[in-house]
Amino acid sequence: IGTLVPQLVRYIPAPADGRVEKIPVQAGVVVGNDTVIVELSNPQMEQEAIDAEFQVKAAQADAESLRTRLESDSMTQQSAIAGINAQYSQAKLQLDTDEVLGKQGLVPDLLLKISRMNVQELGNRLKVEQQRLTVSGKSTKAQLNAQQSRVAQLQALAKLKKEQVDALKVRAGTSGVLQQVSVQVGQQVTPGLNIARVADPASLKAELKIAETQIKDVRLGQPVAVDTRNGIIQGEVQRIDPAAREGTFVVDVTLTGELPASAVVSVWP
Repeated sequence: IGTLVPQLVRYIPAPADGRVEKIPVQAGVVVGNDTVIVELSNPQMEQEAIDAEFQVKAAQADAESLRTRLESDSMTQQSAIAGINAQYSQAKLQLDTDEVLGKQGLVPDLLLKISRMNVQELGNRLKVEQQRLTVSGKSTKAQLNAQQSRVAQLQALAKLKKEQVDALKVRAGTSGVLQQVSVQVGQQVTPGLNIARVADPASLKAELKIAETQIKDVRLGQPVAVDTRNGIIQGEVQRIDPAAREGTFVVDVTLTGELPASAVVSVWP
């Protein structure tokens, strides 16, 4: 004599500390993977999720402000380089003119030296400013990457916090029959507490009680016929309890086909 029970049973734990606010479904109903079984509340966790979202928005605003400022600095520096470049070109043109006139004796040597020094000075300034612009570009990229990394980090944290809040709506996580809801509205729960149990009625086994005097005739893998009182179902011995309880051994028999979640059965080797 025994009972037909599901082989696949999922115990659903509480994801976090919380208070049971609502139980949308009751034991005995068919549930799907996304069916909400229990709704919990955790004000601290919900506030942390809101704060994390605000931190993301603040970091994004900082990143945009930094980008605007760095672009403005770069444009200012490029404008300064353009001005120096114009002065250098003009000074180079003046030097070329002075050298031509100098060969004709129309420009004093002192004035020619001044023109040469002016070109050299502006050339050096142009080179330094161009190097500064290159270094500034690398610095700009590094600062923007660092800020973007911070934004990404905060986004990941906000996503985690949101997922934790979403998890307060505890879902079945599998398809089957809701066998038990072990919490009540208003109850405080702790992480890991089993709050519900879902079983797959399509995968059944027979739990049979065999007397100690008959257990010697039962072996693993042995084919059996199970009488559900509504028909005979074939099966196979899957497990034998290692020790007797109250004079009987529990033997698990795998079955095929869909059967009621519970029935009285008898078995013949």
